[in-house]
Amino acid sequence: MKVAILFSGGKDSVFSTYWAHHQSWDIKCLLTIKSKNQHSYMFHTPNIDRVKLQAEALDLPLIEQETEGKKEEELNDLKILIQKAKDEYNIYGVVVGAIASEYQRIRINQVCMDLNIKVLAPIWHRNEINYMNDLIKSNFDIKLISISAYPLNEKYLMKKINKEFLNELIKLNEKYGLNICGEGGEYESFVIDCPIYKKKIKIIDYQIEQDTENSAKIVINELKLINK
Repeated sequence: MKVAILFSGGKDSVFSTYWAHHQSWDIKCLLTIKSKNQHSYMFHTPNIDRVKLQAEALDLPLIEQETEGKKEEELNDLKILIQKAKDEYNIYGVVVGAIASEYQRIRINQVCMDLNIKVLAPIWHRNEINYMNDLIKSNFDIKLISISAYPLNEKYLMKKINKEFLNELIKLNEKYGLNICGEGGEYESFVIDCPIYKKKIKIIDYQIEQDTENSAKIVINELKLINK
């Protein structure tokens, strides 16, 4: 089955790519929306320009589409992007990394329905702890590149998602209601390695931009591919 991946470079879209690969689906390309609105309801924005190197690591074509990020209007740009993939690769479906956002699910489904494209959501409503354990057991190397919720702070930036960090997230969920998968925008991630990467990504240089004590992000200045 020919599919495209709606790809942001975060853990959910990369894991969905990994899942599609293990279904032996024919992954034709990655699809990335580059939003000028960093507060977009629909699309991941931190270091979105760095997905090009992730596409190289996966050895997959990348199709990008810019959007102003205006609410609802940005869906027109998503439709343009998916239409490009349909025209070029004759795809049957679009794989998405949505877990719990009804806002995103409804809108992506409508866009794809208009284009007669099937939506495939492999991690939709997965148990959060089980899903995070799957990421860890599957040897995903994931770094936190953005935090935006109490009690997260600057010290969490560039932290690796591992068993120790998952246990900490579970405690924060129990005490503060923090979403374990970051589905409320509590944190964003960047995958530097996973089993289907042909090469690993090394972050050479970055800086921290901090808005408040509980809102900060990593800006990646330089990174490169290295052999595993």
